[in-house]
Amino acid sequence: MKIRQSLALIVGVLGVYLLVHAAVAGYGLYLANEALRPPLLIDGPFVPELREVYPTLIAAFVVFTTLSTLSVAACIGFLLNRNWAGPLWLMTSAAAVVSIAVAVAFVGVVWTHYLFELAAIGATYWYWLRRSDWP
Repeated sequence: MKIRQSLALIVGVLGVYLLVHAAVAGYGLYLANEALRPPLLIDGPFVPELREVYPTLIAAFVVFTTLSTLSVAACIGFLLNRNWAGPLWLMTSAAAVVSIAVAVAFVGVVWTHYLFELAAIGATYWYWLRRSDWP
């Protein structure tokens, strides 16, 4: 398999994986929005916790949607053999690593929750360093 096809496969799988995460975050955001809209449909001790988590759901939805869209665009670029696919993926993967670092540092997420994303990014960089025909 050629390098661009291999990169397209890895980046495409990561893009779909992030798209599923965006869908889950969006559905959670929808449910939280419905539950917190006046008059309150729910009542209990977890309502303040839900209000506290709401901004994190918004941020997760935006980050996952952006990264998945850019990953899928880079995948299509690799498949179509476009020159912009390489730089797009480099910037997208750098943004993903920064997002993971922010989530670990400020949100308190354990870094091992992002092993798949880090392994996929590492695999693409491994291809980049091992192959001379990188775009």
